[in-house]
Amino acid sequence: MGAHVVEGALEEIYLEKKEKITDELELFPFPVGCSSEPVRHSYRSHMLSRADTVLFIFGNKLEDIAIKEADGMLKEFEIAAANKARLIPVGASGYAAEKLWKRVVENYDDYFLTREKYDLFTRLGAPPVHPQALINQIIEIAN
Repeated sequence: MGAHVVEGALEEIYLEKKEKITDELELFPFPVGCSSEPVRHSYRSHMLSRADTVLFIFGNKLEDIAIKEADGMLKEFEIAAANKARLIPVGASGYAAEKLWKRVVENYDDYFLTREKYDLFTRLGAPPVHPQALINQIIEIAN
């Protein structure tokens, strides 16, 4: 999943002939082997402090032999909210992202200054007929 997001971002950056890639995209590979919670929290805080907009998609993980909700995504949401980032959880993707989407819809005014894009945001909870429609909604909310 992550590779496809990066490929899409790179394609857009290079097709638009941006001056410097780092003005448009920074990658922070998560240290999955690190078990130190203070280190993980510091890394999350640093990574999210640099973001203006944070997109939350899926939010699941394989634990033992079961698919579980990614509790780390919930922590990242709290950090991003504290940093006043624009939060865009995509409820249609399920798992933790759906839980976060419901929270934002129920408390929309706590996260956004106006209701200008509320209708667009509510549509992020239902799978679209075509994936491009979902992408367009996300882009419109982010702009």
